[in-house]
Amino acid sequence: MFNKSKLVKATASALALVSLAACGGGGGSSGVPILGPGSTQAQGWVVTVSGTSIATGSSTVDQCVLGQGGSGILCNVSGHNNTADPASGAIIENYGVNLVATVTNSGGPVGGATVTFSIGSSQTATSGSYCDIATTTTTPNCTANGVGGTLTAIAYQPGLNDGTGKVTTPITATTGADGKAYATYYPGGRSGTDVVSIVATSSAASPAGNILQAQNSATMVVN
Repeated sequence: MFNKSKLVKATASALALVSLAACGGGGGSSGVPILGPGSTQAQGWVVTVSGTSIATGSSTVDQCVLGQGGSGILCNVSGHNNTADPASGAIIENYGVNLVATVTNSGGPVGGATVTFSIGSSQTATSGSYCDIATTTTTPNCTANGVGGTLTAIAYQPGLNDGTGKVTTPITATTGADGKAYATYYPGGRSGTDVVSIVATSSAASPAGNILQAQNSATMVVN
């Protein structure tokens, strides 16, 4: 004899299983939403930034503070002048800010993340001259550290130490097991405000490429 009650129960159970599978759940789980590969929330990453202003020969160390609204950090740079020789990229002054970017997610520090530091907006770039002691002349027209040289035109640009003693932008670094990546900012040749952008990405199979996971910034007030 046909049992209508049993058929209703069986149909309800089947619909429940289909609904659960569609949600990606199972075993009582409510399921985890599948986010697109371009989602900045795909892995719930957060980048926090800290920094310390540096000046060689000075005992004063200034810690950067949180920016307005708690977003990014604000750093005072106590010196600027002759930041780099554009021909060689060598740093020829020692004022700047040591930056630390820490990448975390709900599980703690994220190791192996790619962090890109780059100069965004800038006011400190300028042109000037420096004493190039690598191209001395018979009659030197300038002296640097007791060595005669040739006064050479230069465009002082803000940038980041790439780890080899040169200033450039952007640079990339990989976080360690503690989730930290490091960079040092150097200002251009005049007073103003520069912004350093910090972006954390993870790699993904082609064609998705690198996925932007989180970002932050550091504002440099150069005196």
